[in-house]
Amino acid sequence: MMLARALGGRRLALAAAGAACGAACAAGGAVWGERAHAAAAPPPPPQRLFVWGQAAVPRAGLPQRPLDVRTLRDAGAAEVRAVAFGGSFVAASDANGELWLWPGAEGSVRDGAPGPWRVRLGERVASLAATDDAIVAVTARGRALLLERVGEWCEAIDAPTGARIAPAAPPRALAGDASRRRVASAAAGAAHILLVCEDGSLLALGANERGQLGLGDAPAGVAIAAAAAAAPPPLVEHPRLVGGALAGATVVSAACGASHSLAVTADGRLFAFGDDRWLQLGLRDGGVPSIRRGPEMRAEPVEVSALGALRAAGHVSDAAREPERWRVACAAAGGAHSLIALRDARSGATRLLACGNGRWGQLGDGQFRHISAPREVKGVRGLEEWDEAARARVPITVRALAAGAEHSAALLSSGDVLVWGANALSQQGTGGRVGNAAPSRLCMLTGVPMGGLTCARNSCAAWTACAPR
Repeated sequence: MMLARALGGRRLALAAAGAACGAACAAGGAVWGERAHAAAAPPPPPQRLFVWGQAAVPRAGLPQRPLDVRTLRDAGAAEVRAVAFGGSFVAASDANGELWLWPGAEGSVRDGAPGPWRVRLGERVASLAATDDAIVAVTARGRALLLERVGEWCEAIDAPTGARIAPAAPPRALAGDASRRRVASAAAGAAHILLVCEDGSLLALGANERGQLGLGDAPAGVAIAAAAAAAPPPLVEHPRLVGGALAGATVVSAACGASHSLAVTADGRLFAFGDDRWLQLGLRDGGVPSIRRGPEMRAEPVEVSALGALRAAGHVSDAAREPERWRVACAAAGGAHSLIALRDARSGATRLLACGNGRWGQLGDGQFRHISAPREVKGVRGLEEWDEAARARVPITVRALAAGAEHSAALLSSGDVLVWGANALSQQGTGGRVGNAAPSRLCMLTGVPMGGLTCARNSCAAWTACAPR
């Protein structure tokens, strides 16, 4: 493939190497001819995991570029499928369903740091998420297992790299409404968890002081002063079904910020709930002045009208005739901001929107300001590449989104990673400390197509793709 249009005048990396890697993995590393003789293909390159930001910077260290983490592979892990950051630990799951763990926050993934270790769970892990001090592991059997006080446990581990260790306390199988459903995936914020079930229902547990569980328990519209003076409500210990506007909807993915939540449905709608002090729910209009009026939290799911930004820009003027054309493909929730990717059902093109706190440029609109209603991030629109097989230009689309406390990232279908926002702790992986209010390509990963992406409060991780087993 060759690139037909570049980002900011520079060429994006091609994804051909990733496709070749996937084909080689699927074929078991060999390509066979029609007859008895075989032409052995070179083995696929090993998967690579890159981490940058606070997790890769030692104390008093200089700003860092993405760190190629070899310790996980050297310890015997299979291909990475997911990475999750806690307050003082990093967790990962691999293609064999193993759960891996590192301790520490600053510099935790650098060579010579303790770990990683395999955590003995007794079940294969299909996906995972992490709060500040807990890991929720979704197993291949559809169960959700909760490992608590992980940071404290990690600090006490004394075992060689790659050792198989037992949790300090047996994982708690989440009961409540989760015991009657198969869980498909999980999302986690600082202290709350959302579980997406195979039947399309959404479950929630954990902290709910800002209504981030969507259960209707927190008083909607409560003032900041009143909320601060009141005692925080007790934690929701067992998963409960999120109803309200989501009753009867089929949820396919969820995202958790520090204290707000997003849910995407199968028909391409977006629902938001929780803290809205910085306009992160995208439910208010009127710009920055709306911070001082309107509800400061939503305790139940409310649908977000993400099409308004595109109508205003003239990109979906035919939305009245084709209301199903533009759908929400994915979303990410940061400290106090939200990212939303829309997909055009006709062309497959995507548009990126953002709202909420933009003080550090994490909304990607080129300015350091707050945004009330979702607004398009124009620097990601209109990217294309040439598809040799189709003999046509095809759009470069947004494949995944991730958000930290004050920074944002996007993974493109080309395998490139875009980053923007705060950079004081090397969150952008540029080797400097100057932030960026518009999406820019992470040049250090050029030529290494990524297949997965995640963000923590002040860190990021990306890993190369490999065909699923």
